[in-house]
Amino acid sequence: MKNLIYILLLLLPVISFSQNVPTPIKSIDSKNTDFTDLQFLKEHLKGKTIVGLGEQSHLDGTSFIAKIRLVKFLHEEMGFNVIAFESGLYDCTNANNSIDTATDLHPYLFESIFGVWRNKEMKELSDYLHKCRETNNPLYLTGFDHQFVGKWARLNLYKDLTEYIQDVNEQTNTTIEYHPKKLEKALIKLAIYSNHDKKLRKKDTCILYHITNQLLRNTKNINSPKANYWRRVLNSIQTDYRIDYYFKGYPFIERIYRSGMIRDSIMYDNLDYIIKDQYKDQKIILWAANLHLRKNVALMESDKNGSIVKDKNLGVYIRDNYKDKYYFLGITSYKGLLYKYGPLKIKADIGDKIGLEEHFHKFKHPYAFINMKDVKERDLQHFYNSKVFGHASKKCDLYKELDGILYIHELHPSTKIDWKKK
Repeated sequence: MKNLIYILLLLLPVISFSQNVPTPIKSIDSKNTDFTDLQFLKEHLKGKTIVGLGEQSHLDGTSFIAKIRLVKFLHEEMGFNVIAFESGLYDCTNANNSIDTATDLHPYLFESIFGVWRNKEMKELSDYLHKCRETNNPLYLTGFDHQFVGKWARLNLYKDLTEYIQDVNEQTNTTIEYHPKKLEKALIKLAIYSNHDKKLRKKDTCILYHITNQLLRNTKNINSPKANYWRRVLNSIQTDYRIDYYFKGYPFIERIYRSGMIRDSIMYDNLDYIIKDQYKDQKIILWAANLHLRKNVALMESDKNGSIVKDKNLGVYIRDNYKDKYYFLGITSYKGLLYKYGPLKIKADIGDKIGLEEHFHKFKHPYAFINMKDVKERDLQHFYNSKVFGHASKKCDLYKELDGILYIHELHPSTKIDWKKK
């Protein structure tokens, strides 16, 4: 009996270590639809209805390729039929409607998402959205940001909003008055300045306040898909023009943190609408930065030492309200290029020797995965230091911040294309 106990004690470190061995992944090629190497994810994602696919930064072309393959797997093998981007609700909804009636592969996706994703790597996803509409298993596009970043708002927001005003006037037997030229100019400026460090003039904000408040007040008792959608768009308009005024006079870093808190809360409100109304009872894929999707805040060293710490971010709101229905899959990398323009090349730092990336690296897999719930022992220092939230090593607690992590050995930046000619 004593000998048996002795043998078991000798084996304990081996058993503990084996729980932390990454699962190798054969390919991240977005065109590779042999999903044999991803079948293990089905067990980890059982019962999940929201899967967040993160990225270290918005310039990581290799991560985009890997995420597109994951999107195809989730859609084709696990029944996820909606992809929601960290981009404008209004823009992405309009792009989705245009894909419905498209007769070619026009990249409506690129006309609705942030410019950081309008690149060669993302063309595969743009085409995939079209091709899925020709089947009995469509993949729908939406967005959860309050910002207006595509061409849709510049060209169509005035027309769409005034048509809605007319509908509301008829439905409620009221009259919302406005100056057409002034409202049109204010909305165009809103779309141009959105996501830029430039404020609308106060007289433009007054015009938008007058219209949006009247619409919200006159439709507060109307519960319909159209009214519910426009409530979120109107709220996004108000947030977008107000956010630059809220923290005027604050130091730059503190202003970024505070405006980020508001942005994440509105992104959650929009996402909650998508889940409960726009695509009720559908399983949803989220496409965003790791920082937005993480399930805890104030756990990273940089957060603790900052001038202000976020109370909540998007991932925390989802975690608190949707519990174990949410799975956050983050992406990290060992080395590579962050940016390339002509002769200019910016390399990514190699992570700390005690970091998670070094732990992955020693197994010599170009691509691999760890499910955090499979890590039974929490004594390994690798899981408290990582580049996952950006490209610089930081102290963190990965056990509490994500559910799974995809490792890419070498990262390459995204490749710009003239997508309007494609």
